[in-house]
Amino acid sequence: MLSSSLAVHKRTPLILAAAAASAASAFHLSSFHLYTNSIAAAAAAAARSCHFCAAKKSSGREIYRENSAGALRRRPSCSPRGEAFAITRSCSMASGGTAGSQKFPPQTQERQPGKEHAMEPTPQYTSPDYKPANKLQACSYISLSLIRNLSELLTILNRQLCRFSNFGKVALVTGGDSGIGRAVCYCFAQEGATVAFTYVESHEDKDAKDTLQMLRDITKKHGTTAHAKEPMAIPADLGCEENCKRAVDEVVDAYGRVDVLVNNAGEQHVKECITEITAEQLDRVFKTNIYSYFFMAKHAVKHMEEGTSIINTTSVNAYKGNAKLLDYTATKGAIVGFTRGLALQLAERGIRVNGVAPGPVWTPLIPSSFPEEKVAGFGGEVPMKRAGQPIEIAPSYVFLASFADSSYISGQVLHPNATRGIAEKAVNGARLDKTVNHSPSSRGCTEDGERVTAFVRNDDVAAEVARGGWCDCEWLENKVFSNTCKG
Repeated sequence: MLSSSLAVHKRTPLILAAAAASAASAFHLSSFHLYTNSIAAAAAAAARSCHFCAAKKSSGREIYRENSAGALRRRPSCSPRGEAFAITRSCSMASGGTAGSQKFPPQTQERQPGKEHAMEPTPQYTSPDYKPANKLQACSYISLSLIRNLSELLTILNRQLCRFSNFGKVALVTGGDSGIGRAVCYCFAQEGATVAFTYVESHEDKDAKDTLQMLRDITKKHGTTAHAKEPMAIPADLGCEENCKRAVDEVVDAYGRVDVLVNNAGEQHVKECITEITAEQLDRVFKTNIYSYFFMAKHAVKHMEEGTSIINTTSVNAYKGNAKLLDYTATKGAIVGFTRGLALQLAERGIRVNGVAPGPVWTPLIPSSFPEEKVAGFGGEVPMKRAGQPIEIAPSYVFLASFADSSYISGQVLHPNATRGIAEKAVNGARLDKTVNHSPSSRGCTEDGERVTAFVRNDDVAAEVARGGWCDCEWLENKVFSNTCKG
């Protein structure tokens, strides 16, 4: 009896693949799966895994030693990747931090985009706990419902076999030089993908160089013939359509296609009140955060086929709001709508479109956006009491990029946000205390700073306070509101 799916090694003669597909169609099977895989790569990965497990079993607890900070450190010779790394005792991944008491050194950067190499500590984009499983080696899905005759099937099979003859999927990551983008590039490369990423020239040159070298090291380790081609760094300001098209064209010229597009570039600027946001800033933030996503997708889909994927980076702020990042929050909400709409539009072509909405994550965007005192306590407002690290977010992108893992998922958003979500305590009519800063210029607020009570409904974006006024408010750690908008 014929199975509804068929595994075909890349060197299986084309005529056998076509005959098998034709036979499957004759038995009214609804779909045909064509998988190409690397037996040599899989064997090598298994050998490495067995070697590491054997070493760990033979030496047991002795493969760890404590450093001066009290963290456990694996000896370099026992690392599955041949490099040293630290495993802290606490739940926090921040250097020197502990769950519930994380503090970053006060720091700030003068302009955006921020620089990862200038951060202390530098964000973690790798982890010894991440175990690659060749999730982004080439795999093509062909639906027989779209094939009208055997001749067309032969053409499609020939194109697909040539398409994946070099194995790894081709991924294009915007803003991939640092932060979440760098961690995504790292995980994609570990999973066997060919990776290209964009960065802002002259501002992010060092970060881009470091990321490119990291990707080259991974490619060299695995071998370009077994996994992926040489990675690529593309300098581009994606605020205009011409640059977006050029970035896509460079990838297609080099690799012939785009299998995974990750829209990740972004910027934000803290403003206390809407009256402080200029037209120039609003235009710039929207061009970077949503226009670039639209234009990158517009030009990439021309080179994407069934089974490919688009992943957009939105934010927890799209769901909970953020009074001091109003324009940024608006773009992240737009990304959610864009993701869902594009998923519907591309469903018939078999292209999946999803999003990731991270919570507070330690990236260059933080010191380049916030003052020192905010940076020092960044991430402490979530239940886990710490900021996330980029490597904790990147596996969400791997999941959505992997056809084997998420073939039936489109138009959805993953939420790696340390359980900080849409449902705060201040919803559904919960009673809140509100302290109003006394200021004659604060419309609707009492001049003597009297304590008042407000009720927050699901659709409220600000609390209605005494004397019928509305004030823009900030959510503080001690669960009180403080007026911040002097309009």
